[in-house]
Amino acid sequence: MSVADLDDEQLITLVLEAIGDRAPERLRPLVTDDVVISTARGEHLGIDAAVAWAGKGYQHLDRRYRVDSLERHGDGLVGTGRVEYVWRDSGQVGDSSPVFLGFRVRGGLLAEIAIRDDHQAARAALGAAP
Repeated sequence: MSVADLDDEQLITLVLEAIGDRAPERLRPLVTDDVVISTARGEHLGIDAAVAWAGKGYQHLDRRYRVDSLERHGDGLVGTGRVEYVWRDSGQVGDSSPVFLGFRVRGGLLAEIAIRDDHQAARAALGAAP
């Protein structure tokens, strides 16, 4: 299956898996060259910045984003889920917190991810009405 054959949900799942695995070789073909990742700590603009952000990790923990549901809002999607911090040696979840993610897909590739602490903020980050 090629990237062109993926629906939005499949694309988002693969992007989040690549981020969680800190796998730039899997992330690069799934995002636009001008991808934007915005978090509470700032924005990461462009594919190189996105790959650098995704590659950051902790010594003994992996960060994984899990999406439980997706809703379409305007020209984007808002996901409700959780961010998990998983102990690398055991695979056990050390911490889990709710997370809300705004996604924008363009031309079959992910163009934007907005990571927020509440649903309304994720929608607002995409310019969608609350």
